[in-house]
Amino acid sequence: MMLHASAPARPALRRAFSSAAGYVQDTIIPTYHFQKSLTRLPIPKLEDTLTRYLASVEPVVTSDQLAETRRAVMDFQSGVGPELHRALVARDAANTHTSYINQWWLEMYLDDRQPLPINYNPQIKLKMDPVPAKNSQSQRAASLIASTVRVHRTLRDKKLEPDIFHTKPDTTKTNAFQYFCKLLPESVSFYGAAALGAYPLDMSQYKNLFSSTRLPRLGRDELKVSPGSKHVVVQRGTKFYTFDVLTADGSAVPDEQILANVEAILAEPLTKSTPDEPGMGLMTTMNRDSWANAREKLEASGVNKANLEQIDSALFVVSLEHESPATPEEVSSTFLMGDGTNHWFDKSFQLIIAANGTASVNFEHAWGDGVAVLRYLNELYGDSVKYPVLKASSQAKPKELTWDINGETKQLLNEAKKTYDKWTSTLLVACAETPVTCCW
Repeated sequence: MMLHASAPARPALRRAFSSAAGYVQDTIIPTYHFQKSLTRLPIPKLEDTLTRYLASVEPVVTSDQLAETRRAVMDFQSGVGPELHRALVARDAANTHTSYINQWWLEMYLDDRQPLPINYNPQIKLKMDPVPAKNSQSQRAASLIASTVRVHRTLRDKKLEPDIFHTKPDTTKTNAFQYFCKLLPESVSFYGAAALGAYPLDMSQYKNLFSSTRLPRLGRDELKVSPGSKHVVVQRGTKFYTFDVLTADGSAVPDEQILANVEAILAEPLTKSTPDEPGMGLMTTMNRDSWANAREKLEASGVNKANLEQIDSALFVVSLEHESPATPEEVSSTFLMGDGTNHWFDKSFQLIIAANGTASVNFEHAWGDGVAVLRYLNELYGDSVKYPVLKASSQAKPKELTWDINGETKQLLNEAKKTYDKWTSTLLVACAETPVTCCW
């Protein structure tokens, strides 16, 4: 699947803001204003669930299979079904802070030992910048990094408008509505908005959007957030670099400084993965238990442990892809999986910019789904096209992260490369382009 993210489809109500402030918007209603009063996901009646299940099964099974399924449903409804339903209701009552499905949903992802690429990580492609001069790899990368930093700061400082589903936009997409909601106590704010036909949506996933990663662990992975991050990590070929995108006080560094860092990285010789120097990104293509064991060995080296901490804590990861995908199939294949060497699939999201300026986001799925990512992409693209072509400053100080790779690690990476190449060679990518908007 390949989605094209462009400017926001819905009009947003925003107070005037200064681009110098480093925000993409300045909402009247604080970002998490509705969280405490959101209604909880209700548990359907058992009979309603079973009826819907049969309705969903019917189109995809034979008549004999449907008859067998109906018998199984009847046995369940007259047997253990009611007891299990009561247990579910009791579980829900004991966890009023969240949805009854939330923990199981999270464990579904974190417990699976399959590799992340292809199985779980989606990719969403961005439209090209309407200004051709901004579509060189360096300009596009700098522009998207700078705009992503502005999105991060907007979210961090609670200036991002809450997600709201408007059924009466003429009434609720107004400043009067926003000031009304802002004045409501957080404990009842959802109900005030809903009474006017506006339904606030859960914003909890946004807290894992930045400075977040999935850590490989035996049996069950772990999600980790590193508050206070100021840097990004950039991959190109087999090399990793890092530089700050926020100052000591949390302000955004100048866009021109970001461009200078990107250009400095692109000026370095491209080192592609070879058996003698395999790309470390291959670790994140492995079976999760295998990667957990490998990571534990890697961390025995202080150098490697520090590098992994830099990646884990980065605001986000950037991949400067050396390929130039042109067709939709090439684009989808490159951004969905690539060759595995210069991507870091564990990160909450990685911003990938190809040599021809084509750009995409590949994101890890356990922490969230398309709601937060699509909002980020819409804000990102809408902000990035506002700014002119950049001129690099002279302040370029990207730091290269060098790895301590012994013979065992090299062998493991080469085996991972063979496995990944064999696996991805069996995947046929076909794309269907449609004007219909897709959503999660």
